[in-house]
Amino acid sequence: MKKKLPILILMATLVSCNPKEHIPSGNSQYTNPIKPSGENTVSLHLQPFDFPEEINGCSCYFSRNEEDFQAGKYIFADDMGKSTYLKINGKMITIPKTDDHIDLENFSKHIKDSQLDITLKGKKANGDQEALIIEGIITVKDRTSGAVYKSPFYGECGC
Repeated sequence: MKKKLPILILMATLVSCNPKEHIPSGNSQYTNPIKPSGENTVSLHLQPFDFPEEINGCSCYFSRNEEDFQAGKYIFADDMGKSTYLKINGKMITIPKTDDHIDLENFSKHIKDSQLDITLKGKKANGDQEALIIEGIITVKDRTSGAVYKSPFYGECGC
């Protein structure tokens, strides 16, 4: 037994020192910046905004959680092919797009421009032919600074 105790303590120490990536729950604050290493670190914060007037017709729009979704506080919106909308560090961003392909069953989107790299991965939670509820993870990376924002999302895609 005396030989097993130090081994158990060592194993417990090794397991507790293995950091795992933390994905916040829907109850956390609106921002979850992940700062890059280095001296010149910049935070990237996605902030809620109202539904964009420019969107008319088929669209996807997501909030951090169901409560924010019901309150109309969105962190991502797009019109399924023309533009993507985000509010980053207090500034509303519109990214023109050319793609309009989307797999709603195994939800995945990747949007890139000269400054941002945006990835959404999720799954259909429920819905019908006209509107599907999607839950997943959004990752936004500033390609210049390396700053990353990662958060759960909840929302709808439909016409």
